[in-house]
Amino acid sequence: MKTLNKSLVKTPFSLAFDLSKKTPVKALKAAYGSALLVLCCLTLASHVILDKQIQSNEDNAAIIHTGGLLRTSSQRIVLLSRTLVSMEGLTERENYRNLLRHEIYRMKTAHEALLNGSEKLGLPARRLSPELEELYHKEPFAIDRKISDFLSEASALARAADSELSTDNPHMRYIRREVTGNNLLADLSVLSKQLQIESDQSLERLRSIETVVMLTQLALLLLTALFGFYPMAARVQRQIDELNIRNSSLERKVAERTAVVESREAQLRVSEQLAVLDPLTEVLNRRGLQKVLSDKSGSQGLKEMAVMIVDLDNFKSVNDHYSHAAGDAVLKNVAGVLRRCLAESGHVCRIGGDEFIVLMPSTSPDRALAAAERVRKAIAEVQVPELGPRAPHISASIGMVSLRNSDMSVDELLRLTHSVLYRSKSAGKNRVTYETRTGAATA
Repeated sequence: MKTLNKSLVKTPFSLAFDLSKKTPVKALKAAYGSALLVLCCLTLASHVILDKQIQSNEDNAAIIHTGGLLRTSSQRIVLLSRTLVSMEGLTERENYRNLLRHEIYRMKTAHEALLNGSEKLGLPARRLSPELEELYHKEPFAIDRKISDFLSEASALARAADSELSTDNPHMRYIRREVTGNNLLADLSVLSKQLQIESDQSLERLRSIETVVMLTQLALLLLTALFGFYPMAARVQRQIDELNIRNSSLERKVAERTAVVESREAQLRVSEQLAVLDPLTEVLNRRGLQKVLSDKSGSQGLKEMAVMIVDLDNFKSVNDHYSHAAGDAVLKNVAGVLRRCLAESGHVCRIGGDEFIVLMPSTSPDRALAAAERVRKAIAEVQVPELGPRAPHISASIGMVSLRNSDMSVDELLRLTHSVLYRSKSAGKNRVTYETRTGAATA
């Protein structure tokens, strides 16, 4: 060992060699091994704390988002309730009633998730802090009770009959009082603020622990460097840098996935609307027709309903002599006539080609026949500029079936209505053929 080249004196290896002259080999190995073990433990601790911080960030973000969702949903419920009681059209009112039920479900789900956790919303099951326990279960806040009462009143309003919907409805007065008195909204704001405070405290604790671990690592690295442990120090530093990069990468991925989820939710809402509409005429398509028929069959059956099938006369000649673009223009104009004539009393559907179906629930035979004649005359007066100055006369044959207390199935109803339509065609077209069915269906 005395013949060692002096050029190595200032290297980590020579430093360890020089120290070994004064320190027993076993003690030096034990010191190095202990330092390595401690460094490994601290590195592992840093990794665990970093993962814990990332998970805590995700959990806290989900908790704060859900807390904000509670307040937003309560405001939407108030707005939808006001619109529902002031709405006059039956179709629009039913749409708002469904929107109100959906918002009540969202608020209830968010409330239960904050209390009990939810895998679907990304909320862990956790024990409430004393501050949150007081906000949820003790007066004067008692947010759990207030939310339950608020949702109960909103649900009762959503179930109320149309005749009971007014600004003086007791359920509506309760909902309005909660907003005017600023009771529930103010308490939800306090809840959101407390969730934010606890989130910040949780992150601060993790940061403090991480800081202590980091400082201990740096101190130990400095001591081991004095004994020639520079390669290990560099390796640990590289690991720390990699962990920090991973943290940033994971946070970026979380943000990107959140943006993707929000974008897909928006696309899904648009797709659900487009799935039931005919893209050319913007009235209901076959899927929309089936949905309306299923709703009617499931809720009140086909007890009081008139069904009108409208088929354009000689429409094929329009496509053959004037182009399909002109035929599309005719279909759009006819769809517009049906919407204008029957918007208040019926559901307009295009089931293919030049054939339209109109469902008119709770419509008497006289009113149904009058509506069919009104439609026939309006179609006869349609002017389509795309057909030019020598435009052919547009007319339609209509088959109408009115049901009274009938148990006829949907398929039987459609077959019967088509047969009535064929009688209009056979009788010379441009006319309304009408039939009333009362009692059970015939084979």
